[in-house]
Amino acid sequence: MKPKHVYYGNFPSPCHGVPTVIVKSKNGGYVTQNCTQCGDADHVDIPALPLYFHCPVCDTPVERVKRTKSVYECRHCKIKWELHTLVPEWSSLFP
Repeated sequence: MKPKHVYYGNFPSPCHGVPTVIVKSKNGGYVTQNCTQCGDADHVDIPALPLYFHCPVCDTPVERVKRTKSVYECRHCKIKWELHTLVPEWSSLFP
């Protein structure tokens, strides 16, 4: 299922000081925050992530499962999602 939303990081990029976008950057579920100007990737920690992502099924906000970095749960659908399934592929935003 293709993500419906683009999510921006909470901090500016270190290279250009512009917003970052959260993307799946590699196979295996690796997620980074990338500069919206040049596309350079930076490691992403929990404080850099948006507070909410949206469920791909019902589009309601999902919440991070406590004590995890990358598992989110939709309380409406009762489905858990890995973070990399909620964000767009790097190549779809930086062709």
